[in-house]
Amino acid sequence: MPPTLSATEIQQISKGVSISIGQNVASIVALLYYYVTTFDQEVTYIWCSSNRTLGKWLYLCTRYFNLVAVGLYLYATFPPSAKNLFVCDSVHRAYWSFFLLGTVVCPEGMLWLCLYALLQGPRMPRVKWFIGGFLIIYAAPIVTLGAVYRSSFTAISPPRLQDQAVGRCFYGFGQRELWINASYLRSAWAAFLMCIAIITFIKRWRNHRGKLLPIIRREGALYYMCAAALTLLWAIATLPSVNGMDPYAIFPALRRLFVPIFADRLVLQMREISDPETSATVSALIFNVRDLIDTGDESTCVEGRRSGTTESFAMTLR
Repeated sequence: MPPTLSATEIQQISKGVSISIGQNVASIVALLYYYVTTFDQEVTYIWCSSNRTLGKWLYLCTRYFNLVAVGLYLYATFPPSAKNLFVCDSVHRAYWSFFLLGTVVCPEGMLWLCLYALLQGPRMPRVKWFIGGFLIIYAAPIVTLGAVYRSSFTAISPPRLQDQAVGRCFYGFGQRELWINASYLRSAWAAFLMCIAIITFIKRWRNHRGKLLPIIRREGALYYMCAAALTLLWAIATLPSVNGMDPYAIFPALRRLFVPIFADRLVLQMREISDPETSATVSALIFNVRDLIDTGDESTCVEGRRSGTTESFAMTLR
């Protein structure tokens, strides 16, 4: 049986749904515009890279998982007429799966990959194991709690007068305590990411003898610092103790839009690193830098795919 809601509750739900839809549609339009205007760079620099590089797959998965999530969201939201409950549940689970992969897992994977390359991870095995252990310890509980929380939402048919207020599908309220417990882990995760970003910035700054411009322009410090700061603000805003910090959910909307874009730009920016050792690591993890020629020659792309694993890639596997 659907819940009985008062007029005040219906008004609050309707307002929340309207704000959420407006934010999501605005971020979708901005994200699609970015993907369309940078598609030529994707073809030139990513498609021509080796298929054995982790960075290439994270980059492509981020883009196309987001596109699938956009399609599912638009289908579930417009037009706002009632749908079969089974369809609502299926679309909801599929949307959040692709949404999680496209806006959290893959973009943050790209951020960690770039930070690892900038820290010259292959030369610092302790850094590799420390980061890997932290990711396993914190990522697994966060993903598990988030998945259980989202699966606790079950589509129910609202009363006829409430259809327009709650949209096409109404899911009631999930297990909120799971979301609250995960908020503390998300905050620790975001704080650790921010610390690694600051350490990376300081290390690269020292390597360039205190010159900020190469760090910001060539090595993408602006992108990974902003992505880490935005992730931290979003995580703090989800804590129960600061529940009134973001009443209109601005930080989640900004994070959904800008973190994938910042990670995307950071990966492409890695091509301009002049440090030979870091450039070799970037080549191994993201793309073969020596094969990326601005002429866009098709033979170059073929050679890039045939080249397979570079010598620097073998170094990173030690």
